[in-house]
Amino acid sequence: MKHLTEEQIAQYAEALSEGTSQNIDTSLREHVKECDLCADEVATVSAMLDEGVSSGASDTRVRSINRKVSFWVSVAAGLVLLVGVGAYFVYFQSTQQPGTPLVAENQQEKTGDSMDQKTDVDEGSAGDQPEEPVADTPEGDSKQLEAPTDKPNQQQATIQDNQLAEAYRPSARLEQLSARYNGVSMRSDGFEMRSKHILSTKANDTLNISWIADQSQKLTFSLYDNKEQLVAEEEVPVKGYSFVADYEKGLYYYKVINQDYDLLYCGKIIIE
Repeated sequence: MKHLTEEQIAQYAEALSEGTSQNIDTSLREHVKECDLCADEVATVSAMLDEGVSSGASDTRVRSINRKVSFWVSVAAGLVLLVGVGAYFVYFQSTQQPGTPLVAENQQEKTGDSMDQKTDVDEGSAGDQPEEPVADTPEGDSKQLEAPTDKPNQQQATIQDNQLAEAYRPSARLEQLSARYNGVSMRSDGFEMRSKHILSTKANDTLNISWIADQSQKLTFSLYDNKEQLVAEEEVPVKGYSFVADYEKGLYYYKVINQDYDLLYCGKIIIE
């Protein structure tokens, strides 16, 4: 499948922002309907046209300056560490006196003589005392019982926690797209959303999404997971849609598109 060119994406995004998407060539609209990648690119560019891109250039310059400052701070810290280590070795060598090893040897000889004398006394006194009987003990009594560990269970629990956290990790592209429809009145092109922007439900429970659309419109409901993979797609009524959330726990995104392939709404669903 051949994707749209940058010029076509820009023209389509400008038409969406100006509300003139019906003037776009039918073949382009059909392609955007079938190609999620081009549809997301068009939505992203349209959002940038609405919100402006001036902040992006400023952020880029700030990050570049911060990287340069961090590099020179690291260099300075390394030099300070090298100077400190060198000063420590110089001070340590200067405090060692020539006579110190001789004193240590004399003390070692005196200690050895004392130990020999003590050994002789112990051997002489040991011969005058009777030997005490040694009680027999079963083998293994002296060994400590090893406490059972739950490391395999703990590792499995950690893996499950990581997988669950990954299922709720937001998609940057779909987050940006859905943000356009959050906290604003979405009553345009004969469509009005009645439900909250973020919906929450238990797994295998029935979820109801309410909206109002013109009777003449044909609507399609598309559900995506947080990895931007299409999970379900179905034609839906003009007064809302109900379905059983028999999916894995995690964060999901949904889109409502009309027969002209215009994106009417993008919201979020959390399945717990």
